[in-house]
Amino acid sequence: MEKLLIYREKLIKFLSSHWQVCGPLGKFIGGLFIFYVINSLFGYSKILSQPFSTLVLAGICVFLPFSMTFLLCNLIIIIHLSMVSVEIAILYLIIVGIYYLLYQRMFPEMRYLFFMTPVFFFFHLSAVIPLFVGTFIGITGIPAIVMGTFLYIFAQTVQSGVVQVNNGSFGSQLYNFVLQGTIENKELIIYILCFIFVAALIVGIRRMQVDYGWYFSIFIGGIAYVIIVLVGGFFTGNHVDIGGELVIAAVSILVVMIMQFFQIVIDYSRKETLEFEDEDYYYYVKAIPKSRVNEEEINITKINPAGKKFGFKKHKGE
Repeated sequence: MEKLLIYREKLIKFLSSHWQVCGPLGKFIGGLFIFYVINSLFGYSKILSQPFSTLVLAGICVFLPFSMTFLLCNLIIIIHLSMVSVEIAILYLIIVGIYYLLYQRMFPEMRYLFFMTPVFFFFHLSAVIPLFVGTFIGITGIPAIVMGTFLYIFAQTVQSGVVQVNNGSFGSQLYNFVLQGTIENKELIIYILCFIFVAALIVGIRRMQVDYGWYFSIFIGGIAYVIIVLVGGFFTGNHVDIGGELVIAAVSILVVMIMQFFQIVIDYSRKETLEFEDEDYYYYVKAIPKSRVNEEEINITKINPAGKKFGFKKHKGE
């Protein structure tokens, strides 16, 4: 454990000292993932779907604050949708506009959750989303991941509608199909209920202030995720791959635990409980120190006694 803490401190110090390079590099990699997923889910514009366009958009993100990146991502989605149907593009604009006015404007720091959600869905790590929100953000992050889940299902519904149109088996207006198909999607309902419950469960366990509460809540949240998805799939008649969901939950638990390890490490072995009182109240205080390991610098100096020399001693007769 001590070696892990040393490596942790080394990595944190390295990132801090080289943040002028690591920061823009991280924004570029994040933008690369976001625009790759957007172009994969929508991808109706041939120009924007090119790999070179994805690299250019990710490079632009390096020089933009995330508020502008949020607008750029939505603009790219609207351009893609307009290639299919102007009505669907307007429908998406209205939905995102309502979301922004009711929630995003009051919690601007949650912008990244909106697009982080479909990214993890795309890479089959959906369990990371509620575990991350419950561990690092709290209840205020739930609307953002609900909207991100809606975006992912919305994209899949549009894809299904486009396939039916191309096959000639479509008999109604496309935007009606997309809107109704998204709202009535059983998978969407299951994931929204699952994410809300798991995130709230993790927050509740953390507030109980039990030892190792962070890691315990992440593990319990992962188990709750699997149970809810399996039960929801049973009652709605959706096919659920049990083995796949277990793998997703296990990998997601590991990912969030690693994030938590780099966020904060608490040494519960040195926990102290203090009690004191004043004229009006009696106070109980529990203090738990953070684990910090500083790499020891050891200098070895070779000292020879003054005046003492080493050599061969000649014997008489030689």
